[in-house]
Amino acid sequence: MMRAATLQDGGKARISAAAIELFGRKGYDATTIRDIAETAAMSLGALYRHYANKDELGRALYAEAIALWSERLLDSAAGLDDPAARLRAMTKFFCRAFDRDPNLFAFLLLNQHGPARSFDPKAANPLKVLEAEIRRGEQDGRILPGNRHLRALCVMGAVLQPAASYSRAGKTGLGALAEEIAAAAIRAAGVIEPTRRSGAVIQ
Repeated sequence: MMRAATLQDGGKARISAAAIELFGRKGYDATTIRDIAETAAMSLGALYRHYANKDELGRALYAEAIALWSERLLDSAAGLDDPAARLRAMTKFFCRAFDRDPNLFAFLLLNQHGPARSFDPKAANPLKVLEAEIRRGEQDGRILPGNRHLRALCVMGAVLQPAASYSRAGKTGLGALAEEIAAAAIRAAGVIEPTRRSGAVIQ
Protein backbone atom coordinates (compact mmCIF):
# COMPACT_ATOMS: atom_id res chain seq x y z
CA MET A 1 0.00 0.00 0.00
CA MET A 2 2.81 2.39 0.91
CA ARG A 3 4.60 1.42 -2.31
CA ALA A 4 1.51 2.18 -4.40
CA ALA A 5 1.02 5.54 -2.69
CA THR A 6 4.66 6.45 -3.30
CA LEU A 7 4.41 5.58 -6.98
CA GLN A 8 1.23 7.61 -7.29
CA ASP A 9 2.83 10.63 -5.61
CA GLY A 10 5.84 10.28 -7.91
CA GLY A 11 3.57 10.22 -10.94
CA LYS A 12 1.81 13.40 -9.86
CA ALA A 13 5.15 15.09 -9.26
CA ARG A 14 6.28 14.22 -12.80
CA ILE A 15 3.01 15.53 -14.23
CA SER A 16 3.32 18.76 -12.24
CA ALA A 17 6.93 19.34 -13.30
CA ALA A 18 6.13 18.65 -16.97
CA ALA A 19 3.02 20.84 -16.97
CA ILE A 20 4.75 23.80 -15.32
CA GLU A 21 7.66 23.59 -17.76
CA LEU A 22 5.32 23.54 -20.75
CA PHE A 23 2.85 26.12 -19.44
CA GLY A 24 5.71 28.51 -18.74
CA ARG A 25 7.68 27.88 -21.93
CA LYS A 26 4.95 27.29 -24.55
CA GLY A 27 2.00 28.94 -22.87
CA TYR A 28 -1.08 27.35 -21.36
CA ASP A 29 -3.29 27.43 -24.45
CA ALA A 30 -0.57 26.02 -26.74
CA THR A 31 0.10 23.06 -24.44
CA THR A 32 -1.94 19.90 -24.92
CA ILE A 33 -2.57 17.12 -22.44
CA ARG A 34 -0.60 14.84 -24.78
CA ASP A 35 2.38 17.22 -24.61
CA ILE A 36 2.30 16.95 -20.83
CA ALA A 37 2.10 13.16 -20.86
CA GLU A 38 5.02 12.90 -23.30
CA THR A 39 7.19 15.31 -21.29
CA ALA A 40 6.34 13.43 -18.10
CA ALA A 41 7.28 10.16 -19.87
CA MET A 42 3.95 8.48 -19.17
CA SER A 43 0.93 7.32 -21.09
CA LEU A 44 -2.20 9.41 -21.44
CA GLY A 45 -4.07 6.75 -19.49
CA ALA A 46 -1.66 7.09 -16.57
CA LEU A 47 -2.06 10.87 -16.59
CA TYR A 48 -5.85 10.60 -16.69
CA ARG A 49 -5.75 8.54 -13.50
CA HIS A 50 -4.64 11.73 -11.75
CA TYR A 51 -6.46 14.48 -13.68
CA ALA A 52 -9.56 14.41 -15.87
CA ASN A 53 -8.25 17.05 -18.29
CA LYS A 54 -5.75 19.88 -18.75
CA ASP A 55 -7.96 22.48 -17.08
CA GLU A 56 -8.35 20.42 -13.92
CA LEU A 57 -4.57 19.99 -13.81
CA GLY A 58 -3.94 23.68 -14.50
CA ARG A 59 -6.37 24.86 -11.84
CA ALA A 60 -4.91 22.51 -9.23
CA LEU A 61 -1.32 23.54 -9.97
CA TYR A 62 -2.14 27.24 -10.05
CA ALA A 63 -4.13 27.25 -6.81
CA GLU A 64 -1.52 25.25 -4.90
CA ALA A 65 1.47 27.23 -6.17
CA ILE A 66 -0.05 30.70 -5.82
CA ALA A 67 -1.08 29.96 -2.23
CA LEU A 68 2.43 28.76 -1.40
CA TRP A 69 4.04 31.79 -3.03
CA SER A 70 1.71 34.14 -1.13
CA GLU A 71 2.79 32.52 2.13
CA ARG A 72 6.48 32.66 1.24
CA LEU A 73 6.18 36.25 0.07
CA LEU A 74 4.85 37.23 3.49
CA ASP A 75 7.50 35.12 5.22
CA SER A 76 10.24 36.91 3.28
CA ALA A 77 9.54 40.08 5.28
CA ALA A 78 9.22 38.38 8.67
CA GLY A 79 10.94 40.31 11.45
CA LEU A 80 11.04 43.56 9.48
CA ASP A 81 8.97 46.57 10.51
CA ASP A 82 9.86 49.40 8.14
CA PRO A 83 7.68 49.39 5.00
CA ALA A 84 10.64 50.05 2.72
CA ALA A 85 12.58 47.13 4.21
CA ARG A 86 9.56 44.84 3.93
CA LEU A 87 8.89 45.78 0.31
CA ARG A 88 12.58 45.39 -0.51
CA ALA A 89 12.55 41.87 0.95
CA MET A 90 9.40 40.98 -0.98
CA THR A 91 10.84 42.32 -4.22
CA LYS A 92 13.96 40.22 -3.71
CA PHE A 93 11.74 37.18 -3.13
CA PHE A 94 10.17 37.71 -6.57
CA CYS A 95 13.60 38.10 -8.21
CA ARG A 96 14.92 34.92 -6.58
CA ALA A 97 11.76 33.05 -7.56
CA PHE A 98 12.17 34.08 -11.20
CA ASP A 99 15.83 33.05 -11.30
CA ARG A 100 15.10 29.73 -9.59
CA ASP A 101 12.22 28.68 -11.85
CA PRO A 102 11.34 31.08 -14.69
CA ASN A 103 8.73 28.68 -16.09
CA LEU A 104 6.82 28.56 -12.80
CA PHE A 105 7.12 32.34 -12.49
CA ALA A 106 5.71 32.78 -16.00
CA PHE A 107 2.84 30.37 -15.32
CA LEU A 108 1.88 32.11 -12.08
CA LEU A 109 2.48 35.78 -12.83
CA LEU A 110 3.23 36.52 -16.48
CA ASN A 111 0.92 34.42 -18.66
CA GLN A 112 -2.82 34.98 -18.94
CA HIS A 113 -4.69 31.69 -18.97
CA GLY A 114 -7.80 29.86 -17.82
CA PRO A 115 -6.56 28.81 -14.35
CA ALA A 116 -5.63 32.41 -13.49
CA ARG A 117 -8.89 33.82 -14.82
CA SER A 118 -11.01 31.27 -12.94
CA PHE A 119 -9.03 31.56 -9.68
CA ASP A 120 -11.10 32.38 -6.59
CA PRO A 121 -10.73 36.18 -6.15
CA LYS A 122 -11.12 35.77 -2.38
CA ALA A 123 -8.15 33.39 -2.10
CA ALA A 124 -4.68 34.55 -1.10
CA ASN A 125 -2.44 35.80 -3.88
CA PRO A 126 0.72 37.97 -4.10
CA LEU A 127 -1.20 41.08 -5.15
CA LYS A 128 -3.36 40.85 -2.03
CA VAL A 129 -0.24 40.45 0.11
CA LEU A 130 1.20 43.65 -1.36
CA GLU A 131 -2.08 45.50 -0.96
CA ALA A 132 -2.17 44.49 2.72
CA GLU A 133 1.40 45.78 3.12
CA ILE A 134 0.40 49.15 1.72
CA ARG A 135 -2.66 49.27 3.98
CA ARG A 136 -0.49 48.52 6.99
CA GLY A 137 1.94 51.29 6.05
CA GLU A 138 -0.89 53.78 5.60
CA GLN A 139 -2.30 52.94 9.01
CA ASP A 140 1.14 53.44 10.57
CA GLY A 141 1.58 56.77 8.80
CA ARG A 142 4.57 55.49 6.85
CA ILE A 143 2.94 55.19 3.43
CA LEU A 144 0.98 57.99 1.79
CA PRO A 145 -2.78 57.36 1.67
CA GLY A 146 -4.22 56.60 -1.74
CA ASN A 147 -5.55 53.89 -4.01
CA ARG A 148 -4.00 50.78 -2.44
CA HIS A 149 -5.03 48.39 -5.19
CA LEU A 150 -3.57 50.61 -7.91
CA ARG A 151 -0.30 51.01 -6.04
CA ALA A 152 -0.05 47.27 -5.38
CA LEU A 153 -0.42 46.78 -9.15
CA CYS A 154 2.37 49.32 -9.72
CA VAL A 155 4.62 47.49 -7.25
CA MET A 156 3.94 44.24 -9.09
CA GLY A 157 4.63 46.01 -12.37
CA ALA A 158 8.08 47.06 -11.17
CA VAL A 159 8.87 43.34 -10.89
CA LEU A 160 6.86 41.90 -13.74
CA GLN A 161 8.03 44.19 -16.54
CA PRO A 162 11.73 43.29 -16.14
CA ALA A 163 10.77 39.65 -15.56
CA ALA A 164 8.70 39.59 -18.76
CA SER A 165 11.58 41.08 -20.72
CA TYR A 166 14.02 38.51 -19.34
CA SER A 167 11.53 35.70 -19.93
CA ARG A 168 11.08 36.61 -23.61
CA ALA A 169 14.86 36.69 -24.03
CA GLY A 170 15.30 33.36 -22.24
CA LYS A 171 17.46 35.03 -19.61
CA THR A 172 17.73 34.71 -15.83
CA GLY A 173 19.80 36.82 -13.43
CA LEU A 174 17.00 39.15 -12.32
CA GLY A 175 18.52 39.07 -8.84
CA ALA A 176 21.32 41.33 -10.08
CA LEU A 177 18.69 44.05 -10.58
CA ALA A 178 16.90 43.44 -7.28
CA GLU A 179 18.02 46.65 -5.56
CA GLU A 180 16.96 48.85 -8.48
CA ILE A 181 13.67 47.00 -8.84
CA ALA A 182 13.07 47.33 -5.09
CA ALA A 183 13.73 51.09 -5.23
CA ALA A 184 11.12 51.45 -7.98
CA ALA A 185 8.64 49.30 -6.03
CA ILE A 186 9.13 51.35 -2.86
CA ARG A 187 8.45 54.59 -4.75
CA ALA A 188 5.41 53.08 -6.44
CA ALA A 189 3.98 52.06 -3.07
CA GLY A 190 4.19 55.64 -1.78
CA VAL A 191 6.53 54.94 1.12
CA ILE A 192 7.28 58.17 2.99
CA GLU A 193 10.97 58.90 3.49
CA PRO A 194 11.97 58.83 7.19
CA THR A 195 13.00 62.49 7.12
CA ARG A 196 9.59 63.49 5.81
CA ARG A 197 7.82 61.35 8.41
CA SER A 198 9.59 63.17 11.19
CA GLY A 199 8.53 66.52 9.81
CA ALA A 200 12.04 67.62 8.90
CA VAL A 201 12.38 70.16 6.13
CA ILE A 202 13.95 68.72 3.00
CA GLN A 203 16.29 71.16 1.27
